Amino acid sequence: MKSPIATTMVASPQSWVDFVDQFRLRRQSIGLTSLELDPVIGVAQGLVSKWECGDKNPSGLMLHCWAQSLGCRLLLVPYRWARLEHMGRADAAIPTTREV
Repeated sequence: MKSPIATTMVASPQSWVDFVDQFRLRRQSIGLTSLELDPVIGVAQGLVSKWECGDKNPSGLMLHCWAQSLGCRLLLVPYRWARLEHMGRADAAIPTTREV
């Protein structure tokens, strides 16, 4: 069952780690190993593990496929709005949701 969770990610090294952690936790919560997820996404064996460990970064398309394979949806938020929310000006930001 999918439940919406409010989130906005600001592009930074730490937010990327947080983002990948969310995918890893989602994968684990549905009982898949990274090796089992590789063919679902359609990537080479071991690539999801490399993404999760930070050895490689997925392309935009692969990021979308990764999210879709986990039953998640990616939403792009203009950087200005995400930055304003990150700085504590949530009234100026557009709310986004992530489904898990």
